[in-house]
Amino acid sequence: AALARKWGLTAGKAERLKRAYSGRKLGAEAEAQVQGVLWPTLLRWLEDTEAAMARLSHDEPLPQNLYLLGGGSALPEMAEAVRSLAWSQQLRFERYPQVSCLQPTDVPGVVNRSGRGRDLGDVSALALASWVAEQQWSSDRPARILSELCQE
Repeated sequence: AALARKWGLTAGKAERLKRAYSGRKLGAEAEAQVQGVLWPTLLRWLEDTEAAMARLSHDEPLPQNLYLLGGGSALPEMAEAVRSLAWSQQLRFERYPQVSCLQPTDVPGVVNRSGRGRDLGDVSALALASWVAEQQWSSDRPARILSELCQE
């Protein structure tokens, strides 16, 4: 959205530009311009993420493994920005966080034969689809149905 706003691009063109930047397919000057536009957005996202993690942690240590997903997770600066949260005064990690970017192939229970849904931006949709399928067709479905009937 930041690229589209800054340069008046369509959503599709802004997405292609972001992907080219993430894949390091731009020249040095273009890369610097895109980085200049994206950096303030990344910093705002990082501040919001830090605040949300602080609220959710209830002053308990946070997990060592942090997982990124979505199209923005491919940005070259993203993983390093998240690692910087280890030095936050608001957050407590017992160990330095390991940051990983989830791929569509990391979603358990999803076998993709369509050729679609292979981008980083598709991880959340695939995970949600996997969860829904598990809820509807889980092996303990008879036990769940019986439990629901007994609660009525």
